[in-house]
Amino acid sequence: MSGRRLLAAASAAVVLLGGAGAFIGIRLAGDGGGRIDGGPIAPPKDAGYYGVGHAAPLGQRLSYGILVAGNAGDATAVLERVEAVETTPGMRIVGSYAQPPGKGPGVGLLEGFPPTPSGTIHARVNGYAVRPHEDFRIVLGVTTVRDGMQMFHKLRLYYRAGGHRYVSTWPLGLRLCSPPSRYLDRCPAPRSTDR
Repeated sequence: MSGRRLLAAASAAVVLLGGAGAFIGIRLAGDGGGRIDGGPIAPPKDAGYYGVGHAAPLGQRLSYGILVAGNAGDATAVLERVEAVETTPGMRIVGSYAQPPGKGPGVGLLEGFPPTPSGTIHARVNGYAVRPHEDFRIVLGVTTVRDGMQMFHKLRLYYRAGGHRYVSTWPLGLRLCSPPSRYLDRCPAPRSTDR
């Protein structure tokens, strides 16, 4: 290939990659952009940080169902997704579901995903409707893929209600420690200041 053709091919690749990068950047910015922080489904302003620590075998699936909330608004809210925030590289989310809190036993941190027993309703988070003044629970399936202390520090819930798009951040953390033989009785709950 001649020098000019090689230069032209390299320039075209840079333009294509740059265009793809710009598209991805716009998509990511557009996904979170235009959302209102908090809204009718949000933690109380005086909510303190709450975390759980647990020693578990590498790869064991666990259910973390500590996010129980209500729709304080006058319009039905439709949940879109939940994500763990400030997650270490060895923590993985394996799934999530939503349910009315009265339709299954309380879930803090239980073995299995979904845990047994966990009620009969395991609705997808995306599209789950929460009527005004109704409560719901989100259960997150988690596991670890690396030994050591793995954690996330917050949960973020995306939803829409009354023609608006919202995101609420919940001060709920989780630390999983593996292997249990090394961390039994030494896997503290994460603190809001841990990184």
